[in-house]
Amino acid sequence: MSIRTVDDLMSLLAECEDAWDMPDRSGDPVDILAHDRQCAELLRRDFRDDEELQVAGLVHDIGHLLRPSWRPVVERVARG
Repeated sequence: MSIRTVDDLMSLLAECEDAWDMPDRSGDPVDILAHDRQCAELLRRDFRDDEELQVAGLVHDIGHLLRPSWRPVVERVARG
């Protein structure tokens, strides 16, 4: 999927509802959309004037949907 417009991004975010960062749901206790919304809200609270950072918090996990096959690579990098 390519993201060319804000509407494309909003559609992709909507797909994050009931999508999980781990196929067996062993990661975060909430779906990707809920997690990203929580992150964006915390950034809004702590960095009111930095809207770009707030948007980054909202979209930081959409890669789980765009490239789920990258998960093993991400896990290896995180472990070191």
